[in-house]
Amino acid sequence: IMERKLFKPYHKIKTNIIGYIDSITLPYMNGSNIRILGNGSVIEASDVIRKAKNSWENEKSLTLAAYSSHIEEAKDRLGALFNATDYPFADALLDKLQFSSSIRPMPTLDCMDFRFNQGQSEEELDKIKEEVKEDMKKSLESSVKELHYRMHETVTHMKNVLDKDDPRIFNSLINKVHMLVKVIPKLNIMEDQNLNTLAVEMEDDLLCYSIEELREDETTRFGVVSSATMLIDKMERIYGLGS
Repeated sequence: IMERKLFKPYHKIKTNIIGYIDSITLPYMNGSNIRILGNGSVIEASDVIRKAKNSWENEKSLTLAAYSSHIEEAKDRLGALFNATDYPFADALLDKLQFSSSIRPMPTLDCMDFRFNQGQSEEELDKIKEEVKEDMKKSLESSVKELHYRMHETVTHMKNVLDKDDPRIFNSLINKVHMLVKVIPKLNIMEDQNLNTLAVEMEDDLLCYSIEELREDETTRFGVVSSATMLIDKMERIYGLGS
């Protein structure tokens, strides 16, 4: 029975990398762990993942070096309740602490081999291709809808915060909008010009003031709230969002 502090560094690395990946990708195929990463984010994401994996492996080295002392602490803490069989060998424990990820190009119909057997006619193959094409289209459309909702939720949250009397405005409020504006063009997999236009308008209208100005000037906040309201209305009109 190991203390939680032994695994705390791994939990932190995992939480941070999952949060980062979720922020720059879109879900693909409900129920799977597959996510869509825009071509423009591949290099940056690969670098961040590589650094996270290096940190993970470094923690494993530290765990290995301190493992025996953790067991001794457990003996002192548990006394007569200590059972050595509850503690695996260090190598067995580290084998369970694996960090894995992969970035792969999304398959296209052109690279898929539909020749399941020699008895299929060209007509049957064409029908299968159309079914697969339609399934892929629906999955992509579902992924893009998530981006629509993410935009709507982010702008709505900013509006609601700034619209309060004497609001508490944190850097994370601005950073979240800035991060979203940055990734929208990269995640615009359907090449929707409305998305690109909304991203530009979000940057021009919501990120045009410093956080100090937003905190100190009620008139400035009112202007951003007005801009956010117009953006929300536009999103709802284009994509059918909102209540």
